[in-house]
Amino acid sequence: MVEDLRIITLTDSGELELNLHPLDLSALAANAVEHFSARAREKRIDIHMELEDCGMILADTERIQQILHNLLQNGIRYTPDKGKLILNLTCDESYAVLTLLDTGPGIPEEALPYIFDRFYRAERSRSKEGGGTGLGLAIARNLAEAHNGSLAAFNHPAGGAVFTLKLPLFQL
Repeated sequence: MVEDLRIITLTDSGELELNLHPLDLSALAANAVEHFSARAREKRIDIHMELEDCGMILADTERIQQILHNLLQNGIRYTPDKGKLILNLTCDESYAVLTLLDTGPGIPEEALPYIFDRFYRAERSRSKEGGGTGLGLAIARNLAEAHNGSLAAFNHPAGGAVFTLKLPLFQL
């Protein structure tokens, strides 16, 4: 938790130093899914990926991994056994857009405006061990913004939560 507080303080103040270099987001996303595949198998969660080749983004590998790990960890946590996670990467002329859809219960409507706030936990009764510190999504959004990108969340009309990470493509 101390490290999380340090990172959020640095991102809030604009003082987090990023080690920027061209990065293949598609490959990084595939690696992140591989990292979480054992946890997904334990819950019999199918992870489906559709990753478009978007070229490169200019990013700090460790920090983008941190965002992806937070999203996948939350996706696995809130997706019921035998559920599904769908990870898509698309791009346009300026941005790589990564979306993660889960087949969980979605985010309570009253919680949606607050899920990126520090220490916010939609389920107040959750234990710290089961539900985290309430800093992960705040850090993930701050890291996306530090890369001149964005991180947003909404509920899919058919059910489940959708997180959208948008990062600028590397332009020579």
